[in-house]
Amino acid sequence: MLDNWIKGLTQNYARYDAESKDHDLRPVAMALSVDAMRQRLESWTQLQSHWSVIGHEGRDGRCHLHLTRKTQLFGFVDDINVEIVPDANGCLVHAESQSRVGKGDFGQNKRNLKELRHGIMG
Repeated sequence: MLDNWIKGLTQNYARYDAESKDHDLRPVAMALSVDAMRQRLESWTQLQSHWSVIGHEGRDGRCHLHLTRKTQLFGFVDDINVEIVPDANGCLVHAESQSRVGKGDFGQNKRNLKELRHGIMG
């Protein structure tokens, strides 16, 4: 428990990792095309008061989105970069979240990625 608290003071970055022990922090596989997944993600983001789409770019059948999420209490902004890549069964969503300010996030970036996962999976 103390270890998690100390990491919260010194870590301000999280990403989906195929090897993560936490299933909610693994890349998301969806039976959708890259474009359909982008649309789904953008639609979900528009419904969230604290999330915003800053921009997206597509190339080589992939799509990169830059999102932000603002914390409710202090209004800190985290940057979330999402990469949607084609997969044999549809697409795979990779994401990373990083705080703009401070050296620690008290687990907020992991929570951002979990919220994103649950939002796009419906």
